[in-house]
Amino acid sequence: MVVSTIDDVAREAGVSKATVSRVIAGRSSVNADLAQRVRSAMQALNFRPNVVAQSLATRRSRTIGMVVNDFYGPYYGLMMTGVENECDAHGYQMMVASGHAEAMRESAAVSLLLQRQCEAVILHADGLQDADLEELAHQTEERIVVINRLVPALAENCIYTDDRTGGALAARHLLDHGHRKVACITGPLRLHEARERLEGFCSTMAEAGAALGDDMIIEGDFTERGGSRAVAALLDRPPGQRPTALFCQNDQMAAGAMMLCRERSLNLPQDLSIVGFDDIEFAQFLYPRLTTVRQPLDAMGRVAVRHVLAKIGLIPRAPASLVFQPFLIVRDSVARIG
Repeated sequence: MVVSTIDDVAREAGVSKATVSRVIAGRSSVNADLAQRVRSAMQALNFRPNVVAQSLATRRSRTIGMVVNDFYGPYYGLMMTGVENECDAHGYQMMVASGHAEAMRESAAVSLLLQRQCEAVILHADGLQDADLEELAHQTEERIVVINRLVPALAENCIYTDDRTGGALAARHLLDHGHRKVACITGPLRLHEARERLEGFCSTMAEAGAALGDDMIIEGDFTERGGSRAVAALLDRPPGQRPTALFCQNDQMAAGAMMLCRERSLNLPQDLSIVGFDDIEFAQFLYPRLTTVRQPLDAMGRVAVRHVLAKIGLIPRAPASLVFQPFLIVRDSVARIG
């Protein structure tokens, strides 16, 4: 099989090697008609640029790194899909590592991606403290963008959902449907988003005179099994001590809770109303269909990439909100009482 070279492309397109190089590098200085001729020649000759050589010459790897807690479940899948799609749209690739919500592993993952010549890193960090992230940003010349978390000192480099408002939305919906005796299954409370959602939920309930007792707050783990275990603990109580409604801080725990309720022959939502969080795809296919707080994970991933590319000077800095507002998706899992 004959491998085409940049000289072959230049001859086919009738342009100089320098013009071909500029088109490969994505520079806007090339006339549009010439650029199209070069791309057509590359396609006709099945030419593939030498990415390694190109990155050495331009000092750009055209790769963006991303660190997530793990690769389990649809939450990170939606976020990574947004990042990947936006990278593709700009001729970039994505390289992903996991930090497992542990400070040392998150820091090591960032170092690994930068050593692999990623131009910047989108970081979903739950192990590193704010001060650690500030130091990491300084060490990496601010080549990191934090996603789904606000670090006040790095606010201009944080893309996140207003989780406190999300928790308040869930509480207000339950209150509007007459629920006053409610429980909350949180995510791991070492995580920023779990604490923020709990604060928003509890504050709204307290303002309505329906403050949650400590016994109505159960720490979960953001998994289906965690949701099942937590709701089982609630249902094992005497009938008078059980809640009428439940806020699960993600849809996966809500799904696990609903499964356990069905195993115990509860009639949902009449016996127990449930609100989730995230609005991942399967929420609409549960029975009953799950009412949940949507956060735009795909959009956050896309904005994170555009923010990164603007930081390294590849696209103009466009006005875009770095704070995403959640909103309630009302389905069938909350009954009106009273």
